Amino acid sequence: MKPYALLITLFFSGLSATIAQERTRDKLFPQFKEDYAKMQQKEEKLKTTQRNTATRSTKEQLFTDYRPQNMTTRSSNLPKTNKPTGKNASDISSQEALKAHKARQPQLPAQVIVPDQGGETSGNAPVKSSSPVISPAKSNQGQPGTTAPANGAVNKSFQRKKQ
Repeated sequence: MKPYALLITLFFSGLSATIAQERTRDKLFPQFKEDYAKMQQKEEKLKTTQRNTATRSTKEQLFTDYRPQNMTTRSSNLPKTNKPTGKNASDISSQEALKAHKARQPQLPAQVIVPDQGGETSGNAPVKSSSPVISPAKSNQGQPGTTAPANGAVNKSFQRKKQ
């Protein structure tokens, strides 16, 4: 029952808002209805006076009334001259074409230069160094220690307590 009461309430609230908008419109624009009626009459006149120029189907018009556009670019207006451009590809023999093709390609295999690291030797074995030198720790006089105390209570709050 509650959903029906809610729907009825929403319907009447929307209806009352619509009526209030129309009243406001009529107060702000007193000639609105007459202007709207004139616009409707003009649209109806335009609809009735327009003639249907397309008596054939679209498919007939597309395939029978094709008119290509005029190409009026600068290149098409220039006079065409016949310049000798050498031999056509079909006029050259296969041996001549093969020679020309090989002449255009780089000579392979190309010389490969391996980059180096300046004074590095070109060996694949890793370089072994002597054992590392351990220097004695400097004493920090007057400064607090930076290491944890060796003996003493350690806060183990992260561990689970025994039950």
